[in-house]
Amino acid sequence: MRFSILFLSVSLVWLAACAKKEGADAAKVAPLAFETIDLEQTYGVCDEPDTGCASITIEYPEITAAPTPQAKDSINAYIRKTLLGSIPGDKPAETVEAAISRFIDDYKKFKVDFPDYPTSWSVEREVKVFYQDAGLASLSFYEFSYTGGAHPNSAVHYANFDLQNGNRITLKDLFTEGFQERLNNVAEKRFRELKAIAPNQAYADAGFWFENEQFKLTGNFAVGDTGVVFYYNNYEIAPYAMGPTELGISYRDLQEIINPEGLLGKRKGQ
Repeated sequence: MRFSILFLSVSLVWLAACAKKEGADAAKVAPLAFETIDLEQTYGVCDEPDTGCASITIEYPEITAAPTPQAKDSINAYIRKTLLGSIPGDKPAETVEAAISRFIDDYKKFKVDFPDYPTSWSVEREVKVFYQDAGLASLSFYEFSYTGGAHPNSAVHYANFDLQNGNRITLKDLFTEGFQERLNNVAEKRFRELKAIAPNQAYADAGFWFENEQFKLTGNFAVGDTGVVFYYNNYEIAPYAMGPTELGISYRDLQEIINPEGLLGKRKGQ
């Protein structure tokens, strides 16, 4: 077996503002700047079938500049915490590098106990800046893992941040008071169109799980360039075989509930 050396490649990436200037306040806000950290480690011969190996790759942005120190620190802290909590192990490691090494060590110990076990272990974690403008940034977090079993596990999670104070953004920060019913109705109509489910057809008949046949919008969302994206992961509303669901709702369809004084205020009227 061979052991590949952990390597780190860092490239500085500067993102320009995605939105045009909207007044004096927006003009003063700088975009995020970050370094992309790429880590990888393997153990065993991963390109030969049935030999067994372990591989782990981690890619994430380290924010080097943001409109405020609070935003920079908050986003970096979220990224570190999320990565460390997602890598398999008895308890979170103190650094990403330590978590990677522990994953490989766990596989080595497993192979000592089960030397003929042919299944490889694999972990992938990727954090991206999904979207940013003068007032907010959305991050996407992709995770994939397989350590044996019927099939791999994968998921996508989003996190949205106010670039002035670094706080996590909720839907209440984007829409007017009492938005929930209107948003749910718009989302349900879009969901049925996306999945080709007739207005009077039961969700269960189409293979989906909604309690009491009541559509429920997920809280896993990201702000994007053309609208808001909602993401249902595997097993959340349907069997694994049906896969995840990405539900995009355009700003045009959200005009009635966009808060003109909120973080999506510039989208009002678009």
